[in-house]
Amino acid sequence: MAAALYKTEAIVLRGYPFGEADRVIVLQTAEHGKVRDVAKGVSRGKSRLAAAAQLFTHGSYLLWQGRELDGISQADIVRQSHLLTADLGALAAASYAVELVDSFWEDRQEAPEAFALLRENLDWLSAGGPPGAPFLRRLELQVLAAAGFAPELEACVQCGRALAAEARYVPSRGGLCCPACGGEGRPVGPAGAAWLRALAGADLDRLPPPPGQGAADVAAALYSHVTYILGHPLRSRGMLEIL
Repeated sequence: MAAALYKTEAIVLRGYPFGEADRVIVLQTAEHGKVRDVAKGVSRGKSRLAAAAQLFTHGSYLLWQGRELDGISQADIVRQSHLLTADLGALAAASYAVELVDSFWEDRQEAPEAFALLRENLDWLSAGGPPGAPFLRRLELQVLAAAGFAPELEACVQCGRALAAEARYVPSRGGLCCPACGGEGRPVGPAGAAWLRALAGADLDRLPPPPGQGAADVAAALYSHVTYILGHPLRSRGMLEIL
């Protein structure tokens, strides 16, 4: 019996060797969540699927269903991977974006919002959008919200009172706390808290610039929230910190 075929838009999150000439390509799809697919012969160099199996590639894929792994039958490329690998800053930011999505969603977990936010952010970077702190902090807020962990930014997550100037970010409680409730948290300052709220609702073409004070504390706070939920650090974060 022939394997069932299905077509979907997808973005390549990563890949790893599978036998001598094949690779398993991990795709974030628009309709079926994260799926693992065998790309046959791509390690031989002249495979017609080689370009569609590259990291960050956005394409339209015709996939066949398997017992444990699916497979790539055909692919039409929407966005080439080289648009994100030519610039070191874009490469680092794109690597962080795909690792965030890969880490927050399980295989086969339907998450059209994950595909949509990944496509939006990688398209932005490939078009030359700056991969700086506003982009990265908005990305983290997007992923947290889409995965069901949106931080509370408007009032103390513990007691509900209005936030004072010395608001503290407490990952274990899910957002900002007043000084009385968040003594163990990280102070973000009034400018940092205001920047967080502005970023949460900002479009990519209108990203608010980082404040003169508090930007580093916001970066550390959001990343601590990410790692608290996941239970481990992200490898791509090291490149961002170097840059």
